[in-house]
Amino acid sequence: MQHFIFNKNYFFVLIISYTLIIYGCIKEEENIIEIESFNLISPANNEIEVKTSTFLEWKRISPQMIELPYSQLRLLMYPIYKVYVWEKSSNVLIYNKQLTEFSVNLDSLKYGTEYQWQVIVYISEEIFKESEIWEFKTEPKTYIGDVNLTTQEEVDLFGINKYERIKGDLDIESSLIDPINNLSPLSSIITIEGTLYILNNSELNKIEGFENLTWIEQSLFFQYNSGLTSIKGFISLDSIGNSFGILGNNELDTINAFEKLLKVNGSFEISGNKKLVSLIGFNNIRTITRSLNIKSNYGLIAINGFFKLEFIGEELNFGYNNLNSIIGFKFLQEIGGDLYLSSNNNLKEIDGFDNLIFIRGALSLSNTSLTTLQGFNNLVSIESSLNINFNENLTTLTGFNNLNTVGGYFKIRNSNLILIQGFNRLKLVKEDLDLDFNDALVNIDGFNDIQSIGGTLTIRSADKLTSIPSFNNLESVGRWIQITNNDELTIIDGFANLSYIGSNLYLAVNSKLITIQGFNNLKTIDGRFDISNNFILTNIGGFEKLLSVGSDLWITSNFQLSGFCGIKNLIDADGLKGDYNVFNNLINPTIEEVKLLDCN
Repeated sequence: MQHFIFNKNYFFVLIISYTLIIYGCIKEEENIIEIESFNLISPANNEIEVKTSTFLEWKRISPQMIELPYSQLRLLMYPIYKVYVWEKSSNVLIYNKQLTEFSVNLDSLKYGTEYQWQVIVYISEEIFKESEIWEFKTEPKTYIGDVNLTTQEEVDLFGINKYERIKGDLDIESSLIDPINNLSPLSSIITIEGTLYILNNSELNKIEGFENLTWIEQSLFFQYNSGLTSIKGFISLDSIGNSFGILGNNELDTINAFEKLLKVNGSFEISGNKKLVSLIGFNNIRTITRSLNIKSNYGLIAINGFFKLEFIGEELNFGYNNLNSIIGFKFLQEIGGDLYLSSNNNLKEIDGFDNLIFIRGALSLSNTSLTTLQGFNNLVSIESSLNINFNENLTTLTGFNNLNTVGGYFKIRNSNLILIQGFNRLKLVKEDLDLDFNDALVNIDGFNDIQSIGGTLTIRSADKLTSIPSFNNLESVGRWIQITNNDELTIIDGFANLSYIGSNLYLAVNSKLITIQGFNNLKTIDGRFDISNNFILTNIGGFEKLLSVGSDLWITSNFQLSGFCGIKNLIDADGLKGDYNVFNNLINPTIEEVKLLDCN
């Protein structure tokens, strides 16, 4: 039976010699008696960090002598143990020695090497029993303590030792004499049980080493390397145990590395790299447990990476870059904090974030060249605020077609915005909804499913807005509604299901407002009710179901106003809890005169 095929010229067989004893006659057809199987003991299967000088141990079989038939004789034979040990990668046997015990001490094993071994029992040159094949891996060659390298000579000398593991920090920071310019001598390093600092190296132009580095227990920082132009190494690194920073490298223009990096167990920041043009790497990162900040990279025009990133534990911040597009982040599902996309003054489109579902903080979008928002169509929840402000070239606001909840306030303020057409599944804004200073806004065609606003609703200074037909599923507003200073507004005909306002209702300084036809189910205003300075308003309609106003009523300076049937039921029900203030209108009826109105 063939059991091993080795592709090298040498191997070892460990043999414990046997003794033959003849003590009687048996029949030739008798078989070898069954014995217990035997097991390997140490090192345990798949054990790692095994010393380069170690014992192999296995269990002795029982019984210790084996009876087998031979012609007319009865033979007792000692078993022969053969032990095989070989390098897993090359299949080369590495040891050959005869033993008398049931263990062997192997010396001078290689650092960081995987070995396999097996023990086979032979009786009369025939295989009798086989153990399983076990594996172990020796410890890497290790430097214990922090390493500080300040000159190229120190880098070269440290590299000669071929250390694979550093139990401490590795600090690479050049002195003025013999500054560091080449890190390739450090290519043997596999793990760093500390932090790797590469900082203040003016002569280091590129980083192409560390191709065998797989793991950093703490952090990785590239900082203030004034001559560094590219980072292309780190092709095996898959995990960083804490933070990752690429900071203040003023000549850095290319990052094309870290293709196997799966996780950053801390914060990740790329900032202050003034000449950085593009981000191409990082395509296998799944998780960043804290924040991701890409900011103040004034030459950065595109982010084309992070395609497999699924989770960010805290904030995601893109600020003060020169971005014109964001294409990555196609698999990002959750951001544990805020998402800031601000002050990227050349950013014209956001085409990423197609699978983003949850933002556990706020979303802020403020980029002066932004013309369209195409992403965010699967976003369901923003647990804090939503700000879409100061996007001076944004003309149409669409998207956000699955957004259900905004947990804080919601503000839209963009001077050239013409149309709001999205947010048609939004049901809840827990704080304020502010649509103010949208100077070019003509139409609000969104918000058709919103049911509750916990704070205020403000529609103010939309100078081109002519009508408000929206908000027809809105049922309650926790504080006030303010619709003021909208110069072209002629009709308010939305708010068909609104029944409760927790504070004030202001309808004021809408100079072309003619008709109020909405608010047909409004029953309660817990604060002040104010309709003032709407210069051509002729009729107050739509408030026939209003029965309670918790503070004062102000209807003033509506110079064409003559129809007051909208407040008759309120007055008849004695629902006004504060003062009645009606003056400077075309007609100014008293409370008694309102009660006498014929509104049939």
